[in-house]
Amino acid sequence: AKAMLLTNNSEKKSQEKSFVNVKNLKRKVINFGINAPKYNIKNLNRIFIKKFNFLKNKNYFIFLRRFHKKKGCDILIKSFKNILKKKNDIFLLMIGPHSYEKVKLKNLSNEYKLNDKIFWSKEITNDLKWIIMKKAQAMVLSSRGENFGVSLVESLSVGTPVITTSKVNIQNIIKKSNCGYI
Repeated sequence: AKAMLLTNNSEKKSQEKSFVNVKNLKRKVINFGINAPKYNIKNLNRIFIKKFNFLKNKNYFIFLRRFHKKKGCDILIKSFKNILKKKNDIFLLMIGPHSYEKVKLKNLSNEYKLNDKIFWSKEITNDLKWIIMKKAQAMVLSSRGENFGVSLVESLSVGTPVITTSKVNIQNIIKKSNCGYI
C-alpha cells in the first residue's frame, strides 16, 4: 500500500504504535459520512408496528450488529440487569444474525431472568432499521475494541443518542459533541 485512509485522529495515532511498519505510508483522515435517510415517518411507523408491535409505546435501547465477543454484548446484558433495578420500564432489543455467540448471550439473558425485558431479532435492513433506530432511547455498543462504530453514527444521523465505551475510536467525538455517554 502507498496510503491509508483512516476514520479519525485516534485511529491515526494508534497506527503509529502498530506492529506493521506504516511510517512511509501517507495517512489521511477521512469523514465516514452517513446521510440521514429520507423517509415518511407515517409509513415507517406502520412498518414498525407490523414487525415490533410489542414495543409500541415502550422505551427501549437497541444493539444492532453482529454478535461477537469483541462487541461486549455480555457486558451489555450484565449492565442492563443492573439498570433494571433502578428503571424497570425499559427494554433491550438485540438485533443481529444467528451465531454461536448469540446463543450464548440468550443463555446469559435466561440465566439473569431477563427474557421479558430483552427481545431478540434477526438482522433488519432498510426502512425497518431506520425506524427501529429512530424510536430507540439510545443505541448501545459496549465494545471491547472498535475502529469505528458504524451503528453509532447511523443512530446519530436520525437523532438517537448513543451509549458506548472508551474502546470505540469515535468516543472523543461523541463526548465533544455531547450526543451520548461513554
